[in-house]
Amino acid sequence: REASKANGLMRLCEYYGIAPEQTVAFGDSMNDLSMFEFAENAVLMGKHDKGLEPYATFVTKTVEEDGVAWAMKELGII
Repeated sequence: REASKANGLMRLCEYYGIAPEQTVAFGDSMNDLSMFEFAENAVLMGKHDKGLEPYATFVTKTVEEDGVAWAMKELGII
């Protein structure tokens, strides 16, 4: 019952000693909502559920357009 993407991300942060403020979540559907609410940076993929738009801090390209890599470059991660 307590399993969620946010809980998974929180456990990873705890395990690796990463502050939540340093997290970036990528998603495209409403099952990503808890993760978007937890992560400091919520990156919405180009093709996505409109319900996530209020929670996104950045919108990237589609998967087919290498949206994850493009967002990471645009955000200065890589």
